[in-house]
Amino acid sequence: MASVSGIALGMIETRGLVPAIEAADAMTKAAEVRLIGRQFVGGLTGSGPGAGMSVDPRTLGWLARALTHEMSAVQQYLAQSVLARLWGDEKLAVELRHEAIEELGHAERLMESLIKLGVAPSAGNLPPSRLGRTAEALLAADHQLESDAVRLYRQALAHAERMRDSEATQLFADILREEMEHVAALDHMGAGELNA
Repeated sequence: MASVSGIALGMIETRGLVPAIEAADAMTKAAEVRLIGRQFVGGLTGSGPGAGMSVDPRTLGWLARALTHEMSAVQQYLAQSVLARLWGDEKLAVELRHEAIEELGHAERLMESLIKLGVAPSAGNLPPSRLGRTAEALLAADHQLESDAVRLYRQALAHAERMRDSEATQLFADILREEMEHVAALDHMGAGELNA
């Protein structure tokens, strides 16, 4: 029998990250949510920062999915930066490294939120980085990555608003705004046309 992570990875590889995220959300809603394998900060005594707090498990799911996406983005931008440097395009390498640092900042904010809720962050399995043979191909892959992020954060924000979770709403809204700025910057550089 195939593992859930194997099925999810296969779905990401064949259909992309967003359909896999949507399927995972549907499974979360349909099944009893269990935090199997999660390590709680503060151990079993419940003495961590989030001890005694009631948190919607789907909100934890959105935080975890967002963290996985951000860590995937860090991986992709760093790999592309190395590739650009190997091509001799130092300017592009520096820009891509800067993007990786911005995405790492998003990951840090998500981790902080999870830790405050008493959950040890875990990004899960990361999909392979999307590379290319030209700078244009890299930017097209990045446009897709950032567009996926916008969709993810819109859905996460809608969930947080439905749950009236003001902290998650603020976090998802802030990161959504920044991801939309990334898409606009890539559109300005012409990647949007390449990815159409």
